[in-house]
Amino acid sequence: AAFGEVVKTVCIVDNTTAGKGEKEDETYKYLRKEIYKFASEKLVVKTPVTWVLFRKVLQVLVRESKKNVVTLEYACAVGAASKINPEDVPIALMFYHELGVVLFYPHIEGLRDKVILSPKWFVDCLGKVLALHESEDCENLQLWKLLREKGILVQPLYVAAWKNCESVEPEEIMKLLVNFHLAAEVKTNEYHDSSAKQFFLPAVLPTFTDDYFSVPSGYLLRATSLHITFATGYVTPGFFIRLVTIMAGSPECQLFYHKTIPIFHNRITFQFGDPPVDRVIVTEMPPAIQVDVLRYVATGTIPMQTLCHNLKEFLEIYCQKVEECLQSITNSHFGIDDKATHVSKIQREFKFLCCNPKCKSSSEPHYVVPSPKGQTCDLPFFCDASTVYRQPTHEEACWFPKEIKETQQPHITISGTSSQMPVLQ
Repeated sequence: AAFGEVVKTVCIVDNTTAGKGEKEDETYKYLRKEIYKFASEKLVVKTPVTWVLFRKVLQVLVRESKKNVVTLEYACAVGAASKINPEDVPIALMFYHELGVVLFYPHIEGLRDKVILSPKWFVDCLGKVLALHESEDCENLQLWKLLREKGILVQPLYVAAWKNCESVEPEEIMKLLVNFHLAAEVKTNEYHDSSAKQFFLPAVLPTFTDDYFSVPSGYLLRATSLHITFATGYVTPGFFIRLVTIMAGSPECQLFYHKTIPIFHNRITFQFGDPPVDRVIVTEMPPAIQVDVLRYVATGTIPMQTLCHNLKEFLEIYCQKVEECLQSITNSHFGIDDKATHVSKIQREFKFLCCNPKCKSSSEPHYVVPSPKGQTCDLPFFCDASTVYRQPTHEEACWFPKEIKETQQPHITISGTSSQMPVLQ
């Protein structure tokens, strides 16, 4: 009965019969009816007739005049011919932008005065650089290698690749990618010309498939892994790429490149700290984003607890920027706000792996949790897989300087003897 309740809205069809008249699976009729009902009731937005005429004229321009890009001034002239007030033309363009008919970015410098009439053409332009297949450009092989292996797109390469994009300048395309946190301007020693711009594009890198929990050996200190978990049970699509892109472009982080440590689109190594010598490895795992902090240098660095505390605060800022970006992309402004099309606030949480070797549940990854405030027990932590309270390990304590300080008891004297709670060094 329980299984029947779960699958009652699931349609199992024979997809080999679609469109074959009487032989077609009857379930297709039901599916078509439900899809039509959803589209007609949930996705209908009242549109002025003048806007419809405006769209048809734009489509003719693409088909007959082979125009892929026009100026906003030209679009306003078309709008005037379609009986649309000049101040309403940008609103109509944003409406059709959300429907995917045109591309219009009034908030991006360089593109605010242009309307891209053919989204497919623009995607093809982006694909000249972002495509995962090997480029046929023999003149810039080393620059393509730098992009594919280290994610660094240098100015000479993207200028050459996008020089023939009709009316859209290469720098304007880069501003678009930066705006949506798909690229970040960085400074590295990977390219000989320091005057040329460099951008980090993690999406073009290969995939990491080894052990997610493995890290380079030789470290002196290591904090337990921080996991960014999501209420959905999986990493929100597009979240990881934007997170590491924002980190790469922030002044607190530097991309770490080493000949023995390859870089992947789902596993990026940064240097963090003051000075930035400690390593932070950010990995996208199937259910969460893992952050590992390692120290390889003993001198000239801040305490490990201070480092982790600072990183945790910056990670929260970075995550908020990602959420704002994703919500601005997906949420409609024209009344199409049904749950099917509206993205609510992303629910996520920072959790910290339990690394206590005595934990009975150590065979399965689980998390260490601070004791509730007001707890009378002197032991400040417990595992979420058990109810046993304990002191944190050295690796776990790196993330909780405030909680540990609050649980340290003052020196007291009882019957001529002194007693003090052990303080973790």
